[in-house]
Amino acid sequence: EALRTQLHATSVENVNKT
Repeated sequence: EALRTQLHATSVENVNKT
């Protein structure tokens, strides 16, 4: 689950950065 959370965090950060 930790991996899934990290993946989601990365996705959110990527969208936030754009």
